[in-house]
Order: sequence, then structure tokens, then C-alpha cells
Amino acid sequence: MAVNIPGFLGLCADSLFAEKWSRYTQYSHILTADKPQQNGSWLKVSAKKRYIDPLVCGKNRVSSLSPLFASALKNFLSTEFECWLGAE
Repeated sequence: MAVNIPGFLGLCADSLFAEKWSRYTQYSHILTADKPQQNGSWLKVSAKKRYIDPLVCGKNRVSSLSPLFASALKNFLSTEFECWLGAE
């Protein structure tokens, strides 16, 4: 698939960028690890967890109405996402 972004072809003419772009477009799986691994490039992303607990009109939040949803939400909020990410 051809990319037609102004200036993109000029960037691809740069051998360092072209090599990195080529490698990036080959990635198809996200990897996780407790520590950065020897192979490949690994990074840690600090991100805030986000979720929605909808308000049911005239009732309350879904988490107070559904034990299944409450359990899933509690599980999500207690899960640690402080891991290293890589790709292959």
C-alpha cells in the first residue's frame, strides 16, 4: 500500500528512517515482560487506567447493580500494568 503523506517520501529517502520504518511495519504482536529483555527494543509506558461505570437512569451505577460487572471492574482496577512492552 502506497503512503501519500506530504514529505513522507523524502523521509523514506533517509536510509536510517527507511530502515526503522521498515522494521516498524513488520511488527504484528505486542510482548510483555517484568524486565526488559535482551532481544529487541523494550519500553515502559506509564498510563492512567481509564474505565466507564455507566449511570443507569433512576437507579445507580452499573457496578452497584451487577455483581458480575463489579467483579470485573475490581479485577481491572487491581491489575498492575507496570510491565515492559516490546514487539515482534
